[in-house]
Amino acid sequence: MLFADMEAIHIPTLIMHGIHDKVVPFQLGEIQHRLIRGSRLIPFNFSGHGVFYDQKDEFNDFLVRFMENRF
Repeated sequence: MLFADMEAIHIPTLIMHGIHDKVVPFQLGEIQHRLIRGSRLIPFNFSGHGVFYDQKDEFNDFLVRFMENRF
């Protein structure tokens, strides 16, 4: 059911995901990206589940750029 709902998302969507995430595997982020039209997937190479903590400066930079529509 959750994956079917993703196709109904029609707003700008930023997916930031740690490639070493053991709680929610990175492959699920890739699936989300495929199902949400126009989404942007940012893989974080040095993070697990706590991207906002592990790579906080990069996380904040991507978030601000996304909110300011600077991608």
